[in-house]
Amino acid sequence: MKRRGRLAAVILLASLCAPPLAAPNGGAAAAQGSAETLFIEAQKSLARGDYDGAETLLAESLARDPSFVSAIWQLAQIRESRGDLRRARELLARGLAVDPGASWARERLAGIDTRLAAIEKRKRADRLERLVKDARRVMAQTGPGEGDAFRAALRSILAEDPNHPWALEEQRLLEEREAVPMPPPVPAREIAVAPSDSTPGAGLASAEPAVAAPPSAERRDPEAGPGRSDAARHRLILLHLPAMIAALAAAVLAVGLRRRASARRYPLAGSIGLVPVLDAVALLSGNRRTGLLAVAGDGVAGEICFETGNVVHARCGELSGKKAFRRLMEVRSGRFHFHNRLTTARRTIAEPLSLLLLSTKSREDAPAPSGGRPAPRETAASRR
Repeated sequence: MKRRGRLAAVILLASLCAPPLAAPNGGAAAAQGSAETLFIEAQKSLARGDYDGAETLLAESLARDPSFVSAIWQLAQIRESRGDLRRARELLARGLAVDPGASWARERLAGIDTRLAAIEKRKRADRLERLVKDARRVMAQTGPGEGDAFRAALRSILAEDPNHPWALEEQRLLEEREAVPMPPPVPAREIAVAPSDSTPGAGLASAEPAVAAPPSAERRDPEAGPGRSDAARHRLILLHLPAMIAALAAAVLAVGLRRRASARRYPLAGSIGLVPVLDAVALLSGNRRTGLLAVAGDGVAGEICFETGNVVHARCGELSGKKAFRRLMEVRSGRFHFHNRLTTARRTIAEPLSLLLLSTKSREDAPAPSGGRPAPRETAASRR
């Protein structure tokens, strides 16, 4: 009995010291515990300000348990705070697939989508502005519609924005130019050379009498028959046909250019004594015109450039920008004329017309150096 009791005690002690048997889900539980441990270590790193270490620990935690949603949310917040919106969006979508009821994550995802759309819109606007500047520079260097570089620049703009108004207008003008056929070169004289004649002048000598001289009874070949005169008339018609086509094409080209010039003409020219420069500038700005207002008078000459009604550049002698604009506004007698095409790509003025006129008015209202009152400005109403 003592031996049996001693054996039972040994078996019980061995069973207590043996390691427990692994449960069926023991591996998953161990991995979950390891993922949670790494998550806790990541929170400690965040508390110390070690964002790189926290991000590494969270990524390792997700590698061990891809469905650990707490690590997904934490890693998404870190990526968003660092400006990596696309990676943050991927993590939020991954977390919502695991936990669809997280409404706060859905709101955060919508906010990131809005920010990404705004960033893409700004990038697209910057690309479009750069393309338009390049096209205007090419047009200023080569002229409108000249060369393939300008056409390629317009195609790049329309690929980015198919409804861009300036590019569509320039493309329409290009199509109008290309629709008018160029006259073909007119040959001086059709030279018929006999195949058996190897002398260059022999064919010309034999062909000229047949074309220049009318067929007579004496020179007509009696064996040719009555069809000889019809063939000569056909040759005369074919000889003069290129000249007739060239004349017709030149007439069509002239009519097209005249119609285009009349359609693009903007009749604004006159005397500054009757219409002040201010009134002409206000009229062009109100009608959103693009072109160049040339001003000459009071011993100075210059121009004011408009782009869809906005003043973008001014030049007067050696002055440019706002100083030149103020100097031209002071001209009281002379002539002005508006050209309907913008001939410069410079932009020396960025202020709207209202601020430009306000600064000009403040300079005029400033007291004279001698302390006297400034002379009243003559306006169109006072002259009338």
